Amino acid sequence: AQFTKIVVDEADCVFSPPPDCVKSKKFHDLVMKILKKNPTCELMLLSDKSLSSDSLDDNVWPDALCLVELSEVCRSSQRIVAGALAFQLGNKEEICFSHEIQGLPLREFVFDDEGDESEQYAKEVVKAIEKLLVEFPGLDLHDRLAIIVPSKEFRLRFCASLKTELTKTAKLKHLSIILALEASKTIHFAKQNKILVDTIDEMNGLERLVIFGVGLDEKISGDAALANKIRSQIY
Repeated sequence: AQFTKIVVDEADCVFSPPPDCVKSKKFHDLVMKILKKNPTCELMLLSDKSLSSDSLDDNVWPDALCLVELSEVCRSSQRIVAGALAFQLGNKEEICFSHEIQGLPLREFVFDDEGDESEQYAKEVVKAIEKLLVEFPGLDLHDRLAIIVPSKEFRLRFCASLKTELTKTAKLKHLSIILALEASKTIHFAKQNKILVDTIDEMNGLERLVIFGVGLDEKISGDAALANKIRSQIY
């Protein structure tokens, strides 16, 4: 296929992916193959170095690109930006806003560590959903709520417990769980009652109206590369 303009969003994941990310390597090879077949097309790469787990040196990008830096925030609330500053790279003083919306605060749900971990998390998530529906009555949760978990092993246990807890709750028993890949490739849902549950790796680049972070409060340990990867994911 011939193209006159190619736009690559989340370009850091394509040109500077984590070393263990096989999917990004395959996508990188595909993008480079398309560019080779379209040498005269316009190329736009959209990226934020704070989203990269690497340093994003200039040599990772294709040649002959012009750098344009954007500093005005138009969509995220001031609270979201303030929270992200702790994990941001680069000059933080250059950021400005096109609005004065503070936004809702980040909320924590803290509970004692008693019994089965997955069951506890599932019960607390159900409480959080019920609280959300009280504050926003009539809110349709279908494809608007995403629950992010730390690993596939955690997801497997948590989803089993969450399904059980949802069926116990009259107002929520109609909800079912869908993974990020399935949700992204589905155009029309047969049943409009899906909430997304997946790992932070699988949620990369995706957005939902409401986000719950579950089991993500563990202390960062390990080498610098792992710590930087986690920092970029939080950002």
